Amino acid sequence: MAGMVVLGTFAAFGALCALWLLAGILLPGERDGVMVCCWRDSASGRGVVIRWRIQWELGLLRGRLAVIDLGLTEEDRVFLARWGRNVEIWERD
Repeated sequence: MAGMVVLGTFAAFGALCALWLLAGILLPGERDGVMVCCWRDSASGRGVVIRWRIQWELGLLRGRLAVIDLGLTEEDRVFLARWGRNVEIWERD
């Protein structure tokens, strides 16, 4: 009996994952939007960029990422340059 419950749980989880993947492929992502990120420190800034990139790769978001420079280091700039032309760095005046 316990095995049936575990098997049913895994089957339901698999079905939900398949629906999520299908919805990510079939639903068009936002095309012309810009997500703005204020980069204060490396830990929080990198987390935002990684979450944006995951959504971008799943097709749920197709806009650019604009990073406002509030203290970017050279290492942070190299990290952002890895994502290509979809990431813009806006300098603070």
